[in-house]
This record gives sequence, C-alpha cells and structure tokens, in this order.
Amino acid sequence: MKRDGLGKVKIVDKYKMIQPISFEIDREYMLDISYKLRWNKYIHKNGKVIPNYFYAHYHDDQIEGFIDTIPCLRECKWRSSFVKMTGDELEWHTDKGSKCAIIWGLQGWEDSCTHFLPHNQILGNKHDHIRKWVYKDAIMDTQIKHRVSLGKQGKIIYKISILDKNFQWLYKKWIKQYKGFKIVD
Repeated sequence: MKRDGLGKVKIVDKYKMIQPISFEIDREYMLDISYKLRWNKYIHKNGKVIPNYFYAHYHDDQIEGFIDTIPCLRECKWRSSFVKMTGDELEWHTDKGSKCAIIWGLQGWEDSCTHFLPHNQILGNKHDHIRKWVYKDAIMDTQIKHRVSLGKQGKIIYKISILDKNFQWLYKKWIKQYKGFKIVD
C-alpha cells in the first residue's frame, strides 16, 4: 500500500487490475454445494452464448453469515454466483453488469491463468504486454479485458460481483476493512 502526498491510498501499478487477498472461504462446503447446482448457460452482453462458461445462484444461512463478514457489501449493489469454466480457454471479455468482483477459487485455480490486456487496448505498442496471474482468491477489475487459460479440470469459483462501485473503491475499502493486503512477491 502506498500513499500520495495528501495521505490518500494509491493503487500500486502492479495491482491496478487484480489484487490477491488472504480472506478464507469454506472451500470444502462451497465446492460440495457446487456439485449439486443446476448450471445455467451464460449469455454475454453481446448476445453470444459462451459454451464453456456456466453460472448458478445459490444462497443459504451459512453463505449469508460469510457475506456478513464483508462490511463493504453493505455500501454497494452486488450479486453472488458460482461459476464453472470448462475447456481450454475463456475468450477475451469484460464482465457483464459488474465493475469489479471478489473471487474465491474453489477448484482448478492452481493450473489456470488469467491474462489481462494492458490499458484495455489492443496490443501493438512495443511496451505493451499481457499481464498474467495465477491466483487463488482475489479482488479484480472486471472491466479490464481479460481471458482465462484453463487447466485439465477446468475451474470453479465463487464470485461476488460489485455492480455499482469500481475497483479503486473496492481496493480502498479492502485496505480499510482488513488493514491492507498480504502481498507476497
């Protein structure tokens, strides 16, 4: 965490699109739920059905108790879902209807990688390079173009999508609520 001359929190360049978090979820419980869900096909904002991306909504008292431990959710509009990705790759996209998200890897995160386009542009400048992240749990700017390379088993995540606040807002709230980030370089 860095502060500018006025004492305001600045996002470190390295973490302008995704920030790993150390905030545990009951992975075993959530993964067990995911095996019992009825998965829906995902239709992207451009109207295209994404054949290897599925989602499901599920809520119970235990999940409600977990969500209550995240105070910033009281200050924004959000929705939660389980997401399952299969195949080799999820194509370049920005998320539909959300500005940022809190994501927990339930399965397959170890051998999948999320790629981000720099500055949300088409590559071409000699200084441009795609940033790659392998993460277990993170907050993420879902409006930056990204794609996911998937491992052998695909990937299942639990995701809380923030609908009306941006990544900078979530980043600053996370710092305030949880006294910063545990960053391992």
